[in-house]
Order: sequence, then structure tokens, then C-alpha cells
Amino acid sequence: MTTATTVRRQLAFNPDDYLDCRRPGWVLYEEGGLVRFDRPLGARTAQVLVDDDCLEVVVALQARARHPAPSPR
Repeated sequence: MTTATTVRRQLAFNPDDYLDCRRPGWVLYEEGGLVRFDRPLGARTAQVLVDDDCLEVVVALQARARHPAPSPR
């Protein structure tokens, strides 16, 4: 019998991007610890870590990175 292990990855995103496109249903991911705000030791800024199983969140944040919102003038 062979046992396969799945390596879970966390992807880092800008917290402002996350908050700008956050959806109400994502609270389930946050409460489950799959999406969390973190500031690495020694870092000046925080980041949002998203488990790669949260496809809905990852896709939305990656789309935002490819097509940033227009800057206000």
C-alpha cells in the first residue's frame, strides 16, 4: 500500500489587494486558517498568506495582479 502526501503551499499577496477584492464568503477561509494576515519576522509590512487549496481566492488575487485597478487621480 502506498500513501501519497500532499504538500500544501501558501501563496503570499499584498494585504491591500486582498482587502480590495475580498468577498463575504471568504470569511470561512479566514476562520479555518486557510487565509491569514502575517508579518514575517523582521519585515516592515504584512502579507496575506493564502493556502493554494483556496482556488477562488487565489484566482481573484492573481487576476487583480494581472489587471490592477486604475489609480485615482
